[in-house]
Amino acid sequence: MTQAPLPAPPPCTASGSGTEPAQTITGRLATAGFGVHGTRWRDRHELTVLNATAARSCLTLTGCGWVRWHYEPAPGPGADAATLAAIIVHILGAPHMADSTTGVDAYRAFPLKGAVGRCLQDRGLTVTLRVCEDWESFEATTDIEVSSPARPWLGAVRLADNGHLDWECDYRATFHGDPGQLADMIAPILRAHPGTRPRRIPLTAS
Repeated sequence: MTQAPLPAPPPCTASGSGTEPAQTITGRLATAGFGVHGTRWRDRHELTVLNATAARSCLTLTGCGWVRWHYEPAPGPGADAATLAAIIVHILGAPHMADSTTGVDAYRAFPLKGAVGRCLQDRGLTVTLRVCEDWESFEATTDIEVSSPARPWLGAVRLADNGHLDWECDYRATFHGDPGQLADMIAPILRAHPGTRPRRIPLTAS
């Protein structure tokens, strides 16, 4: 099943080209050892990470603070339910600790999205279904969308059937205006070996 289409970036009413945030993210990823190829169209910047060995990854950001991080893990351990759940918890945090809640193994009979969604729901995150209907081909695609009721400013992460992740947020609210911290958040995920959990970085917003 293909991934449900993602919503378009919100209309940008703030001034600014987004060039400085794009340069900040590019520089911070370079410091972490990642090459970045950037393109620009009006106030929209696309940054593709070139040398993440276990996944494909890119960022889209605009001058008004909106950013989307797209992550495509390679097939294998890095795309299993436990690893994907750990990545989402790394981004959003979790009100309930893993050692006091049911793990993904309890949902091994579920499809990938179901196992990840139930595990994250058990940890106190909000999980909803996003359905896109195609009335031309009479097909429907679904993703799950995960957010934190305790930290709504962190945005939301969508997970598709194929294990692809999309994290959308406003970096101005999430990282107090410092887009470089977004690069610091995703670098451990990009650096992790397939099937290993990223090192947890304390969230700067509390």
